[in-house]
Amino acid sequence: MTFPVDREGPSHAKLPTLIENHLRALGQHRWRVADYLRNLYMLRVMADYCPSELVEAVDALKAVNLMSQIFMLTKGAVDEP
Repeated sequence: MTFPVDREGPSHAKLPTLIENHLRALGQHRWRVADYLRNLYMLRVMADYCPSELVEAVDALKAVNLMSQIFMLTKGAVDEP
C-alpha cells in the first residue's frame, strides 16, 4: 500500500476498511477485526473529543477486551516487524 506523502500509515478511521480489503491473511477474521477496530476508534474519539461524555470503567474494559480479541485473531497472520 502507498500512504500519503506526509503520513507513514493510514488514518485511524480508514484502517478497518483497509483491513477488510487488503489483509487477506486473516481470512474471515478480517471482518471481525475491522469491526473491533471501528468500535475502538469510536471509544477513542469519545474519550478524546467528547468531554461531556462520561468514560466509565466499563468502556475502558471494553477497549482492553477488543484489543485482546484483535491480538488473538491476528496472531500468526501478520508478520512481526
